[in-house]
Amino acid sequence: MRHFIKIYLLVRNNSNEWNVSIHRDLQDCLNQWKSAYSGDPKSFAIYHVGFDRPKTRYFDSVADKFAGHVVLTASAKYCLPSDFRSSRLPIAMIDDTPVFFAESGWGYTQEVDESNCVTGSFGEIENPQLKSDPSGFVLEFINEYPSYREPIISADIFDTPSYMSNEMFLDRDLRILMGRYLLRNLLDNPQFDVCEFSKTSPPWIGSRSIDTLKVSVRVRNVFLANGIRQIYDIGKIKGEHRLLNLPNYGKTSIDETRRVLLSLLEEGPIEQQIDQRNTEEEFAKNVRTLKDEIDSAMENFSDRNTEILIKRFGLNCESETLERIGEEHGISRERVRQIEAKSLRQIIRNCSLESRLQNGLTDLYRKTKYPIPVAGLGVLDSWYEGVSAYSQLFKLLVEKVANEEIQIVDIEGIHYIAKFTQEHWIGLVREGKQLLSSVGLEGKPITYVKPLVVNLLDANSAQFSDLFWDACASNSYFVTKESGERILVGTGRGAEILVRVVLEKSNVPLHYSEVHRIVEQEYGRGYDERRIHNALAEVAYLYNLGVYGLDKHCPIPEFEMKGIAKFIEKEVSKFSNTRQWHSQEFLHLLDKWNRPFSDRLDKYIVEIALRKYSSLLSLGRMTWLLDGGSGIGSRRLEVRDSIVKVLNESGRPISTSEIRSRVESIRGVSEHFQVFDIDPIVRVGVGEWGLNDRDLELKRPFQCDLIDRVHSYLQDNGGCIDIDTTAQVFRNEKISPWTIFSLCKNDPRFSSNTSQNLCLVVN
Repeated sequence: MRHFIKIYLLVRNNSNEWNVSIHRDLQDCLNQWKSAYSGDPKSFAIYHVGFDRPKTRYFDSVADKFAGHVVLTASAKYCLPSDFRSSRLPIAMIDDTPVFFAESGWGYTQEVDESNCVTGSFGEIENPQLKSDPSGFVLEFINEYPSYREPIISADIFDTPSYMSNEMFLDRDLRILMGRYLLRNLLDNPQFDVCEFSKTSPPWIGSRSIDTLKVSVRVRNVFLANGIRQIYDIGKIKGEHRLLNLPNYGKTSIDETRRVLLSLLEEGPIEQQIDQRNTEEEFAKNVRTLKDEIDSAMENFSDRNTEILIKRFGLNCESETLERIGEEHGISRERVRQIEAKSLRQIIRNCSLESRLQNGLTDLYRKTKYPIPVAGLGVLDSWYEGVSAYSQLFKLLVEKVANEEIQIVDIEGIHYIAKFTQEHWIGLVREGKQLLSSVGLEGKPITYVKPLVVNLLDANSAQFSDLFWDACASNSYFVTKESGERILVGTGRGAEILVRVVLEKSNVPLHYSEVHRIVEQEYGRGYDERRIHNALAEVAYLYNLGVYGLDKHCPIPEFEMKGIAKFIEKEVSKFSNTRQWHSQEFLHLLDKWNRPFSDRLDKYIVEIALRKYSSLLSLGRMTWLLDGGSGIGSRRLEVRDSIVKVLNESGRPISTSEIRSRVESIRGVSEHFQVFDIDPIVRVGVGEWGLNDRDLELKRPFQCDLIDRVHSYLQDNGGCIDIDTTAQVFRNEKISPWTIFSLCKNDPRFSSNTSQNLCLVVN
């Protein structure tokens, strides 16, 4: 269903990818183009104004020729201000639409060679002046009066619309003849329908002001009271039976109106068409709008009551509260309310608004297939012109006289005519947002999601489908797949949804710092980097140190990932169910399983496969357990705890390799396994480890004195010492220099470097 006329900007980048954006005003469109142009000077854009966007693929040939420039469709060319210049002739015909070259106003100034506009490489246009053959009523007239063919064609009259626009250029006799021919079917019936006559009549009859007709005062007053200012307004009433429903208008009035219309046909045009503009301007001056009538009614109010109404409803000023107005005039809040109510009743009565507002708005609502903003009512019916300046008063008048059939609702700060209440709209939008946030819709294409949401509207609100969708999807994010299909990523405002959108748009996994940068730049959200990191851990998989991605980034197909998980489960079942495993160890198990994708396997891919498809229990930090309900339980053993356990069970110092071997029997370790001398673990020699106090001759109570002496020595001798110097300086101690280093490392006054030097910490 088509709704608003929209501004489309279709931009193709240097990679031949198209991006389509929709705008409400020219400045917004210009900003979008300038952003694309500054980022890629070879960008190409199509500027189009209409109900639907043109198909981008049709413009590829034009884009190749005019890279770095903008072209305009015919509808867009004539909507631009005068300072936006474009080629006089089209440069191509795209899908039967003339396309023009934008010469200035878009950040560059360049003229196109107009010799190429007709016979250049786009030779689709043979004649820039497009003509049509006569059709419909015009063709029938020419067939009956062939001698008039040349003057009719010369006036650019080919069909009924062009006749209505250009019949003024014909001579008087031909205008009368064509007017009679246009109404020939109605004139065969003496009791013709006056509404149908008015709607079908030629412009020189339809545009006649009611004030110029020789009708009775009663008929004139009925017409003016119901917004009928010219003959065409009679045609807006659907049939004589509705015309007869107007107060003080009966069969006698119908007969009178019919006689007057026939007299107009006999009289012919009352002026030469050259004066038509002056006639229209004079008529416009005499037309009274709803705003005029309200102003006229208020002239009969007292100065105080007029001022109260102006301030209460913000007529060309800021509205004020009942309390504030009462204080200014020295009256109570209730008295202000009474004056307001009385003034409204007088306006409704004096302006005869009961039927005019309700019937007029209902008729417009029924005929129009798109939402009608209050500010746009004057375009559809001149009687409403300027009413947006009295929006609050107009809303209240509608509520008073429309019997709840017509409502004024606020949608994103714009007031619209509707057949539902504000509360109903808010409830529908809430329901639509809840539907979009359903887990089952994530990953679904917009062609599936949008109809589900829009179907929440009933028949009285179906024309609001586009506005409803925009309101419901305001917190939803869609991403365009490589196929061109847009899918729903999710709904919400948190960091989790934003990082998912960023990853969905990326072809490769991203480091969390890069995701943080994109979120800040593209979405203007000031999240802390740690918040983004935590969000990634919630919604994505770890593909490397600090690098996160989604399922689509996995280099191994799904069925193979399932195979990895099942194979590991089978191999792990051969061991004790109390043993904890590290994902790095599973890589060694997979060495037995020769698959073509083995070169793409790493511990991160294994971790993803297990998380998605295995029944193993994750203990965190790439540690897994076959059965969390028996033996060692579901608590992850820390490497340090495991080493202390092994040293305790050994009863003596043991080597690094022996520690690793024993630890691996109870817990998985990575390829970077190391033993650190953190109390009670202490190094007793080269590559040999023990437990403090148990394996040292120098017990804890005496170790502090030794550490203090080492500290004093370093203060006096440059702040650093290596292992050989330690062996010489402290050769009389009962422990090895390695043990001295190990004990000092647990003191915050010391540090060690990669050269195996013990140094003082500089404050």
